[in-house]
Amino acid sequence: MKSIPLSEVPARLDSLVDQSAIGPIFLESKSECVAVLISHDRYELLMDALETLEDIASLNEVLSNEVESDYVKQDGPLIDLNDPANAELVAEVRKELGLE
Repeated sequence: MKSIPLSEVPARLDSLVDQSAIGPIFLESKSECVAVLISHDRYELLMDALETLEDIASLNEVLSNEVESDYVKQDGPLIDLNDPANAELVAEVRKELGLE
């Protein structure tokens, strides 16, 4: 994890943008992280992962509202994140979010 004082950003911006391709750069003010510089590719991955999670949550909410039909009946969460059968999906999402 690379951290730099916010005051150094203007003088080093070109270099910091290049370094953000390797990993996030935490910008600090008064020894507290106030912003994070990440590459565009990383940003796109995070936004895609977030959209996927939001879609899953929305679908889960719709299906858990006790909607019953001949086609859809769902009891409990759509995806049990603790179920070993879903381990591959959980690992993929964690990887996309950079949690591994």
